[in-house]
Amino acid sequence: MIVCVTGMPAAGKSSVGAVLKGMGFKVYELGDIVRMMMRERGIQINPESDKKFTVWLRKRYGTLVTVKRLAKEVDLGGSGKTAVVGIRSKPELDYIRAHGRSLTVAVLAPSRLRFRRMRSRGRRDAQKTYADFLKRDRKEERWGLWSAIKSADYVIAGTGTLAQLKDEVRQVMKDARRAKAF
Repeated sequence: MIVCVTGMPAAGKSSVGAVLKGMGFKVYELGDIVRMMMRERGIQINPESDKKFTVWLRKRYGTLVTVKRLAKEVDLGGSGKTAVVGIRSKPELDYIRAHGRSLTVAVLAPSRLRFRRMRSRGRRDAQKTYADFLKRDRKEERWGLWSAIKSADYVIAGTGTLAQLKDEVRQVMKDARRAKAF
């Protein structure tokens, strides 16, 4: 069983991944796959190199490069409980769906809330202005993120507390099992 998690930056995808991990899922973040590939090539990891490498990687090897690499590392068709966090396009979802029974969860939150979260993390790659944050959103949209979000089986609101998010994830999993989605 594979649970795919998608959503805009700072919507709560990693938090959903953490909840799934607590439910016994092995969680893989596609951003971690990119950074692993950077380390393999001896590229220093920082916000600027991460952005440049991701663009280069997708241009050179196509938009499925990270999920294909993940498939080399993980048996996506296996019987275990796997979660893939950070899906950015419908073709990525389709690739994973072709490997086994899956469920897609989109995490949604308003842009202003996501911007505040991004800023509060204190990471060097956080956009300094709301306008810059929206530019990043548009880049994600050009990569096809909304196509992944629109094709999700379930939508979770990433607007409440962590406890509320946990409850929503648990309810989605319960509903999916009841519906025999997997």
